[in-house]
Amino acid sequence: MMNQPHIGLRWRLILRFAAFTLCLGAAAFTGPVLAEVADLEIDQRGSFADGHEFGASGAYERIKGSVWIEVDPSHAANRHVVDLNLAPKTATGRVRFRTDFFLLKPVDAARGNGRLLYDVNNRGDKLALWAFNEARGNDPKSLADAGNGFLMREGYSVLWCGWNGDVKPGEDRLLLDLPVAVETTADGTRSITGKVYSEIFVDARSFSEPLCWGNSRVYPAADLNESEAMLTMRPNRSAPATPIPRDQWSFARWENGTVIPDATHLYVKEGFRPGWIYDLVYTAKDPRVSGLGAVAMRDIVSFFRFAKADRQGRANPLSGEIEHAYVFGISQSGRFTNYYLYQNFNGDEQDRTVFDGAFIHVGGAGK
Repeated sequence: MMNQPHIGLRWRLILRFAAFTLCLGAAAFTGPVLAEVADLEIDQRGSFADGHEFGASGAYERIKGSVWIEVDPSHAANRHVVDLNLAPKTATGRVRFRTDFFLLKPVDAARGNGRLLYDVNNRGDKLALWAFNEARGNDPKSLADAGNGFLMREGYSVLWCGWNGDVKPGEDRLLLDLPVAVETTADGTRSITGKVYSEIFVDARSFSEPLCWGNSRVYPAADLNESEAMLTMRPNRSAPATPIPRDQWSFARWENGTVIPDATHLYVKEGFRPGWIYDLVYTAKDPRVSGLGAVAMRDIVSFFRFAKADRQGRANPLSGEIEHAYVFGISQSGRFTNYYLYQNFNGDEQDRTVFDGAFIHVGGAGK
């Protein structure tokens, strides 16, 4: 149970209101469905919460798997995806990539409310069951994982997928496998390089740290011996930065008293001082086409909302069940939703509105 249950109650009341109020405009569509989801791969499908009946909504099921998406780099709906034209293409000229997905839905669609709630994960972690149901966990299965059962009793289908391409695997986090942008030359392809800024600070003394924090995949250094790379240190943000000589640090990790060259780690000879801020600017390589994270969110929700099946004929588990779709995001996930809307990703390649409403919490005006 959360320490502040009144917050969960406020969110639940707002979501009840959202079931009757459309914030972003209604979708109008006629004609054939040409889903951009090329392959729907279901790895697990079974009972949720041991078949518990959630009031009028009845029992729920959980569906877990992968989705392969193909997008047209020349389509106007994808114009804000930076470097999409530099991603590898299929034989038909489309860009193909994969994401995890996880779906909770009423077993009997007629007992649901016809609403899809898409939860924007935060660094791979699911949020909606915590926010609305006062439950936690990245692989909800049991009745305990349903928490107070609010979303289920209200009849929502709840969907997650990967959108953040730097999330590391583990702890049932949602992953997105993005293509890497490359330059095409007369001799083939070559890696793209560019400057990266990394801020590192520690709470306890150490000699090496990853080039970015948390469960994130870093951009590796293009050259372990780069002479133009610069590292500075300062005791706080308002203090002037002190350069650290190049021979006092390296791209390496410290293991059992040994310095091991590593393009993804920073080694400091004197050790990192706890509480100090270390700023590194270096040349990295192999940029991921990160804007496809917004496309993943758009096309997966569009598929589950509108399509009957994928291109191979595999049935959409929500086919004909969804009248309206809403997006929910907290903090980083809220800022990503702001970006998604600001960059006009809320219309798919067939010019259909994807989300009718957005609930953005704590994101402010950030993008």
